[in-house]
Amino acid sequence: MQKNRVMKAAVYGIVFLFIGTGIISGVSGFDEIVDQHQDNFYTGQGFTVGVNEYGKEHAVAQSFKPSMTPLTKVDLVMLTSVFATQPVIVSIRDSLEGNDLTSIITPPDQIPQDHASWHTFDFPDITVVPEKTYYIMMRSNETIYGYFIGFYNSLEDNYPRGAAWSYYDGNWTLWEEGSSYFFDCAFKTYSNTQSPTPPTISGPHYGKINTNYSFSLGDITDPNGDQLYGYWNWGDGTGGWFGPYDSGQTGSAFHTWNEPGNYSIKVKIKDAYGAESDWSAPFFIEIVRLKTKFFLGIFESVNQTEDLIILHARSFLVFPSFPMMNNGGIIVLSKDLHGYLGTSFILGVGGIAII
Repeated sequence: MQKNRVMKAAVYGIVFLFIGTGIISGVSGFDEIVDQHQDNFYTGQGFTVGVNEYGKEHAVAQSFKPSMTPLTKVDLVMLTSVFATQPVIVSIRDSLEGNDLTSIITPPDQIPQDHASWHTFDFPDITVVPEKTYYIMMRSNETIYGYFIGFYNSLEDNYPRGAAWSYYDGNWTLWEEGSSYFFDCAFKTYSNTQSPTPPTISGPHYGKINTNYSFSLGDITDPNGDQLYGYWNWGDGTGGWFGPYDSGQTGSAFHTWNEPGNYSIKVKIKDAYGAESDWSAPFFIEIVRLKTKFFLGIFESVNQTEDLIILHARSFLVFPSFPMMNNGGIIVLSKDLHGYLGTSFILGVGGIAII
């Protein structure tokens, strides 16, 4: 009986027709994106919000589960009476009977009177927990017709992550209770996407052709905790997206170069919603073609990678084709050389390249 009375109030109290069922976004900032939404609504019908002639408050709530944080604003389909004098209050709660987590009060002259349309309610941003249920609350102290909220019902659940609720005579009731239809308000929730932090590349600075090398991004992080993807530009005209990586995870990728040369690698990160970081600082790798030669020489320092030995030579002699090298230079040797490697002297035969 109570729900029938509420339904009559919702239908008979409407004196202005809703028009259109199109999807019209509210105004949003450049860094804001739609998170949750149910875009359909009926022409000529709407949930009423206000206080009736018996002094009974009628409020409406739409539950939803955000997938990201923060929650920055909502769009609702709304219409008000030309006689309205009291504002509409839109707020967010984490329970139907709980306190408002954030809210905004909008006077009637800011709500369309001749036809229902999307209106943005830009309340102070709040942090929400993804996948937790929250409620968009719509209420007013208006006593003449009040406000009308766009809704949609169907035999199929148009928004399975929430539902419409009605408050009347001190009680909350699920609109679809006792019905074979699913009821949802027309709504959109928004979040902002802060760009991920540009990554830092680590890996070998020397390599040989036709060999697969691994590179790491360290612990990549996203301000919103979203999954991340990395676009690797390998400096040889190739590149592509790798991932996804969890925020805080060490991202890695592999690449092979087919020609010798000095290559500049750079990476940018994007989150699951398309927000991209700036490019990383370039990371340089020297790719060499090793030739088997006999060599001997004196060096100042030595570094070793997984498969190579890199010498900073003082003087070096390579047979049969290279002259004596003096006054320094970089010597790249294969680790599987045959010979002797001391603290400052080397003698042997194996793959070698001079840079």
